[in-house]
Amino acid sequence: MSDSTIPSIDTDRGPPFADREAVRVRLGSVEVSGIDNTSSNSYSKPWVKRWEEIVSQEAGKCVEVNCKRAADRGGHVWKTSDRSKRHCYIIPICRHHNLKQYDRGGNPGNFLTKPDTYGVKMSSHEAYA
Repeated sequence: MSDSTIPSIDTDRGPPFADREAVRVRLGSVEVSGIDNTSSNSYSKPWVKRWEEIVSQEAGKCVEVNCKRAADRGGHVWKTSDRSKRHCYIIPICRHHNLKQYDRGGNPGNFLTKPDTYGVKMSSHEAYA
């Protein structure tokens, strides 16, 4: 199995990355919006840990351009410029930047990522699995 192949995981509703290739993508200096109602999915590991496995680095600090807080969660986001909503991304963020005010339609509804940010690309329907 290659490093980017994600093994199957036994969960009630099925894991979002089962038997699929995880895609690491550059999301540096990109405006993103959080996705509402994705924190209650049934994936067996915290999303930030899954991000660390796929991207092969520790989460460290929140990826919001001015934030210095620890990234303690993997946030599901859309690129603000992508209106199709076909794909979303997991990025390491802090509790503050995971609040509903950063979801699309919130106030401010988005934030800018740091230049060296990587995300894990997935189809949008997987975020609600």
